[in-house]
Amino acid sequence: MPDNELTEVLVEKFADIFQGLTSACGRLYADEKRGWCNKTPVTLQQYGNHLTGTTYRHSLGIYPLQSDGNVWFCAIDSDNHNEEDQAQLAENAAALRDKLSDLGIIAHIERSKSGGYHIWIFFCEPVPVAQARRLLRQAWQEAIGGTTPEIFPKQDSFDGLNYGNFINLPYFPPSVKNNRRVVTDGGTALTLEQFLDIVRRHTRKELNTALAMLPKEPEQPPKTATNKERPAVRNGFKDLLPCAKNFMEKGALNGPRRPALFRLAAHMNRANYPYEIALTSVRIADEKNSPPILDEFGPDELEHHVKSAYNGKNGAGYVSLGCDEADWVTRFCTGKETCPVHERPSPEQEFALDWEGNPEVKKQKIIVVNNRSLPSITEEALAALAASNYPEILFNRAGEITKISHIQEKDKHCHSFTRPVLKSVNEASLRGYLARSARYVKAREKSGDVKYLPAIPPPELVRDIMSLDNLPLPLLRGITQVPIMRGDGSLFITPGYDAGTSLYYAPEPGSSLPEIPDRPVKTDVEASLGRLRDILADFPFDSGASWANILAAVITPVLRDLIAGPVPMLLIDKPLQGTGASLLSDVISMISTGASSYMTTAPEGRDREDEWRKRVTSILSAGRPVVVIDNVEDVFHSSTLCALLTSVNWSDRILGRNEIINLQHRTCWVITGNNIRLAGDLPRRCYRVRLDANRARPWQRDQNEFRHPYLTKYVKENRGALLAAIFTLARAWVLAGQPAPVKAPPMGSFEEWREVIGGILEFADVNEFLGNAAEIYENAEINEGIEDLIESWHKVFGSKPITVKQIEREITFNAEFRDVLPDWLDPSERGFTRKLGRVLARKSGVYFTNGYKLEKCGAIHRAFLWKVDLVM
Repeated sequence: MPDNELTEVLVEKFADIFQGLTSACGRLYADEKRGWCNKTPVTLQQYGNHLTGTTYRHSLGIYPLQSDGNVWFCAIDSDNHNEEDQAQLAENAAALRDKLSDLGIIAHIERSKSGGYHIWIFFCEPVPVAQARRLLRQAWQEAIGGTTPEIFPKQDSFDGLNYGNFINLPYFPPSVKNNRRVVTDGGTALTLEQFLDIVRRHTRKELNTALAMLPKEPEQPPKTATNKERPAVRNGFKDLLPCAKNFMEKGALNGPRRPALFRLAAHMNRANYPYEIALTSVRIADEKNSPPILDEFGPDELEHHVKSAYNGKNGAGYVSLGCDEADWVTRFCTGKETCPVHERPSPEQEFALDWEGNPEVKKQKIIVVNNRSLPSITEEALAALAASNYPEILFNRAGEITKISHIQEKDKHCHSFTRPVLKSVNEASLRGYLARSARYVKAREKSGDVKYLPAIPPPELVRDIMSLDNLPLPLLRGITQVPIMRGDGSLFITPGYDAGTSLYYAPEPGSSLPEIPDRPVKTDVEASLGRLRDILADFPFDSGASWANILAAVITPVLRDLIAGPVPMLLIDKPLQGTGASLLSDVISMISTGASSYMTTAPEGRDREDEWRKRVTSILSAGRPVVVIDNVEDVFHSSTLCALLTSVNWSDRILGRNEIINLQHRTCWVITGNNIRLAGDLPRRCYRVRLDANRARPWQRDQNEFRHPYLTKYVKENRGALLAAIFTLARAWVLAGQPAPVKAPPMGSFEEWREVIGGILEFADVNEFLGNAAEIYENAEINEGIEDLIESWHKVFGSKPITVKQIEREITFNAEFRDVLPDWLDPSERGFTRKLGRVLARKSGVYFTNGYKLEKCGAIHRAFLWKVDLVM
C-alpha cells in the first residue's frame, strides 16, 4: 500500500490484531524460501514498513506465542503443494470457516504467498495457546478429517528459550499485486481497510464456549524412555544451514570437537530449535566424534556448550553463524553456491540497492555526518525534516516537538476504537523521523576515491535539535475531533492541520458531517434546536435554567475555538444516584469526541493538591477536550482547579525532569455528584445543572418511558447530524453580527464564554441561560453556616475585637456557640484554629445578608484581631 494511502490509525489497528512476541520477529526475504529470526524488539514502524513495502526485499513475520504462554491470534496453514489440489484447498478452507462459524467463532481466510490458504482466528484478549490450537485442530478434524495442517503457533507452551515459528503477515505489497497474502470474503480480495473494518475478535469466554461444543480429545499416552522423538530429530534438519548439516553427517573428524559442537548448538539456536532438541542433537553428533566428548568428559560438558550457545552474553544467545571462523569454514562450509548466507547483500550493497530500487529514496537529501561542524549538520537536517513534514505530522507545541498519536482502546463490547492524543517526541523518535527525512552517510576516502557508507543521525544532532527554541515546524495549539469553526463562521472540515487556527482536526474514523446551510434562516435554527432538545428530553431537569445550561454544556466543547478566554466548570448535581448525571456527561463527550467521557476522581489526603497538579498537567499534555470528575461526595474544593479554571495557560514542572512545560488550557471540565457543596472560590467558577427525578429510586424508571432507551448508541449513530445542528446555530449567530446576550447575568472571568455561548442561545430564543447562578452561592459550603456563626458571635462578644484563640475557648466551654459551627468546621480536628483563621481572612470586609459585617482590626502578640459589627 502506498504511503499516501496508509494512516497511522490503520497501522495501529493492524499491529493490535497481529500482536505476538515483542522481543523478536521474522523476516522472509523475497529470494529465499526460508525466513530469518530478527532478535530485536518489534515496533510499530516495522508493521508500517511491512504494509507500505518500504523494506521491499523482506516482509514481516510475527511469533504468535508470547512469553506468558498466551496468544492473540492463531492460524492454520493449508499450503498449495500441488496445483491440482487448488480447488480442494479452497473447499477445505471454506469448510473449516463454516465449522468454526457453527461454534460461534468467526474465521478469516487469507490467500497465502504459496497459493494456499491461511485460516485466521483473532482474540481481543490473550488466551492460552493450547486451547486456541485445540480449537483449530478439532474443528479441522470435524470438518475435513485426515492430517491436520500446520497450526501457528506450533507448540502448546513457551519454554523460555525457543520462540517457535513465525508466520508471515498478510498485505505485503509485492504479494498483494498478485492477489496473494490478502484476506478474502466469498472469494473476493479485501483491501486492508475493508479487512480491518470487518475483522472479528473473540473473548476467552467465547473460546471456552466453542471448545465445550467439541468432543473431548483422547488423552495422549505419557512419554517414556522408549517414546523419545529421536527419529524426528535426525530427520533432515531442513532449517539448518549446509555447514551445520555437513557437520551432523560427518562429525568433527580430526579437528577440534568441542568448538564444533558449540557451533552446532549456536546454529540450532539461530534456527529457533528448542533447547532440549539442540541438546539431543549435540549428543547425536557427538557419537561420531572420536572419542566422543560424552565418554571423555561426561554429560555436563555437552550441556555446558549448549547452554553457552543458547544463553550467550546477557542471555541473548550466541547467534553468529561462524562464517568468519577459519576452523569452521575450512572443515564444514559447502561454498557460496549452496549457502544462502553468502547471497545476502552487505550493508554497503543494501545501501546501493536502496538507491536503485526505490525512487523516493533518490529524491532525499544526502547529509554527511562526519568531519563537519554540528551547526551545519543541524541546519541541513532541520531543512530536510521540514521539507518532509507534509502532510504535517510533527509540530511545535509549547516549545516541544510534538506528534499526533492514535491510542487504541477497547469498549465494553471488546470493539477497538482509536483516540487521538498529543505526545512529545523523545530522542529515539526524533532520530527515526530524521533518518526517514534524509539519507545520512559517512564519507570515507581511500586512494583518492570517496565512498559513502550508510549512517544514522548521531545523538549529538538529535540533542542539538531538541534544545532549539525556534523550530521550522508548524505551531500547534491543540487537537480537536470536531470540525473547526472559525470566527467568520467558516468551517475547516478536512482532516489534518489548520494553519489558520493552529489546530489539528482528527475526526473519528468513519464520521461524516451533513451539509450545513450557508445562511441559516429561522426554520433552520428551530430545527437544529429541536434536534438538540430531542436527545435531552429524557433527563429530569429541575428548571428551565438547568435545561439552558445543559445546552450550553453540549455546544461549548464543539465551539471551544470561538471562545478566546477560559470556560467555567459544569456542575451536574442531583439528590440521588441513578438520576443520569454520568450518562449526561457521556452525551456531552460523545458529541464532541465520538467516545465516552474521560473519567477521573477527586484525589484525597494531604497531598491532594500536588496530585491535582500532576493530574492536570497529564490531562492537558494529552490534549483531552472533556474531563469528568465523577461521583464527588460531600464538600469539594481545590485551589489548583480554581487557578486552572480562570487561566488559558498552564505551567508545571515535567515529572522526572528539571524542566517547565507551558500548555494551553482548552479542556472543558465537568463535575458530578449528589448534592455537591462547593467550597472556596469554586462556586463563582461553575455553572449548574440540577437533575431531580422526584422518585425514591430513579434508576428503576421503566425504559418505556424514555424516548431514547439506548441514548449513547443513538448519539453516536447521529453524531454528524448533532454536530451540524450546533454549527447551524453558531453560524446563524455569527452571520447575524454576533449579538451579545441581554438576559444572561454577568459572570466574572468568563466574559468571552458568556458572550459567545449566551449569544448563540439567546439568538435561538433560549432565555434562561445562567438563570440559576444564585443557587450555587446559596448552596456553597463556604457560606453554609457562616452567617449563623457570625450572628452568634455578635451575641456573645458584641463588637469587641477578639482573636481566633478566644473563639476556640468559647467553643470549648459554650455548647450553644459550638452548636452553630458549620459541619465542615470541626473543633476536634488538628489545625482547627489555622483553618478558622483562613476562613475569616477570606470573609474579611464581607457584608452578610443577615446585616452583619466581619472586619480585621489589628493584631495583638502577633495574632490578628477580628470583630463583628451590626451594620443594618
